[in-house]
Amino acid sequence: MRAAKRIAAAALALIVAGVVAPALAAESCRGTYSATLIQPLPKPLVVGLIVRDDSPRNLTLAAKFKAGMQHAGVSVNGAPTARLSLTVALTGGMADAAPVASDDDSFSWIGGGVQLQAPDQSRFGRPSQTVRPMTVQLRAEVRAAAGGPVAWVATLRCAMRGDDEQKLAYDIGTAIGRAMGRRVDQARF
Repeated sequence: MRAAKRIAAAALALIVAGVVAPALAAESCRGTYSATLIQPLPKPLVVGLIVRDDSPRNLTLAAKFKAGMQHAGVSVNGAPTARLSLTVALTGGMADAAPVASDDDSFSWIGGGVQLQAPDQSRFGRPSQTVRPMTVQLRAEVRAAAGGPVAWVATLRCAMRGDDEQKLAYDIGTAIGRAMGRRVDQARF
């Protein structure tokens, strides 16, 4: 009878692992993230996202990011007790592409980025460059007070899948929200 209980418990653990693990992976970007709690976060914790560009597009992205954080259980409504700043770098896309200033302020709300521009097509009419996945690198910092010391920091690096930046913002918000206030070592994103 004990063996039957052990087998049932092992089967249940495998089922739970099979159901939960894929839910943690983001559909929009594959990679890893880490986080470290440096000092306690305020209680109650209400996170205010610092938005650097108030264009309609970036406000929409910020709203998606905040919705992801809220989905993960982080309070983002009301008077903030902590401020979250994000810095992001986008690289890749096209092999040997040169960085150029973005004309549409993609991801400006999380610190800016660059678009990559491939050289012209070859003289034979086919593209001379192959497309690589866009790599997203992000650093998140939470401070309890404006200008105060960093209380929590996270880094994320992933290869973007597809081109839905609103889904990407939501997925990153969810991952950051799940890790908020905790230590996380190289978790899958």
